[in-house]
Amino acid sequence: MAIALIAGTYTVLVTDNNACTTSSSVTLTEPTTLIASTGNAVNVSCLGGADGAATATGSGGVSPYTFLWDDPGAQTNSTAIMLSAATYTVTVTDANGCIDSAAITLTEPASLVLSITDSLNITCNSGFDGYATVTPGGGTAPYTYLWDDPA
Repeated sequence: MAIALIAGTYTVLVTDNNACTTSSSVTLTEPTTLIASTGNAVNVSCLGGADGAATATGSGGVSPYTFLWDDPGAQTNSTAIMLSAATYTVTVTDANGCIDSAAITLTEPASLVLSITDSLNITCNSGFDGYATVTPGGGTAPYTYLWDDPA
């Protein structure tokens, strides 16, 4: 028996006690290299949220593949969900136990802030000539506005 062989063609020659010989060849192959990759990141929608997602794939090696994310839930699907902003590593294992890993970073927007930038009080009782102007910042534009009208 030959052990610790790499991919290639090997020939063995066997000689018996009477000096008779025979030979045979065997070709050992190997799968392509397992490659883990990430793509399709869904970043977190609000500061401090946990609605992000990330997808991983495996190629090469021998399918099927298994996945293990390093998130707090140790998710085992190709797509990890309910993630907060951070860098995550996924370990992909093929059917032969070969392992590769890849990382992906999910981001979150800055905190949504609102500033009252201008206002004018009503000039007379029961009037309607006042106004207020607000300026949002952070978060993710475009912004929508919904004023609570006391009328």
